[in-house]
Amino acid sequence: MVRIHEADWRLAPLGQSQRACTADPSSQETLFMKCPFCAEEVKDDATVCKHCRYDLTVVRALMERIEDLTKQLQSVAGVPAVTREQSIRHAPELQDPHTERAAAIAGVIARHIPVLSPLATLLLALGALLLAHFIIVIHYDLSLFWLHVASLVLPFVFGFIYRQTTTEYLSSDLICGGVLAAAALLAMSSVVAEIDKVPVLPTDWHGWLEYIEYGASIALAFFAGAVCRQTATAMSTPAAKTSRFVYFAAKYATAKLSGVGPHDPHDPRMDKYLKRVSLAEKIIIASIAAASALGSIWSGLGQFL
Repeated sequence: MVRIHEADWRLAPLGQSQRACTADPSSQETLFMKCPFCAEEVKDDATVCKHCRYDLTVVRALMERIEDLTKQLQSVAGVPAVTREQSIRHAPELQDPHTERAAAIAGVIARHIPVLSPLATLLLALGALLLAHFIIVIHYDLSLFWLHVASLVLPFVFGFIYRQTTTEYLSSDLICGGVLAAAALLAMSSVVAEIDKVPVLPTDWHGWLEYIEYGASIALAFFAGAVCRQTATAMSTPAAKTSRFVYFAAKYATAKLSGVGPHDPHDPRMDKYLKRVSLAEKIIIASIAAASALGSIWSGLGQFL
């Protein structure tokens, strides 16, 4: 087994990650790397860090891409190709400092806020909602306004810690939110039915409409929390595969944090869409300002016109 000596070479573009290997003639060569997020040693072919549970596929993809590009440039220039480690060692820093600052902020959020397994998250979220229902409705008999507030805040928080890895599809997050909402509604209705001796399910259309609206608020709050967590992850690792909605949200949030307009120089098609989003935002803001000005003029001078 070959061990790593971190002084052999450093991975310049990532800053925090380090790799090296020392050949042992009597054993098979094994590569290790230091996780760029927690600095703990993991195997080179690992896809998830066993210490911080952070996704390493993006790191490996970046390294392989840099090596391929370096070999292509050297073949054009007539320079002999070098190893993967040597090509990465001399790779230049190409990140925009403003974008890098936004990615660093998102990285702090992604690394320091805990992540739970999907089953544990759903069970804890259900327990928190039932506890809030018992305290607000059963014990203190407060206004239902506070129950609705708790039913928005709690699912959002648990949706945010639901998972950290990004995905190209958000349907699973919405389905989990729906499952949480259905379980919470059924449990709350069962408790109220047992205490007040009323049917568990609504008996009229108005009751069903209120039932559905309340469940939708729980499901969408959980979904919003999951999307915000994926957006933070996509901001800290821009090369991660995400849904188009999360992609635009990450680019927009990065632009707001960095003070630079949303753009993607590596994808002209997406860059065009981002510029359209920026233009639409300016038009909406200008329209709101114009409507506010016209409303104030009308309220002040309308009686004279």
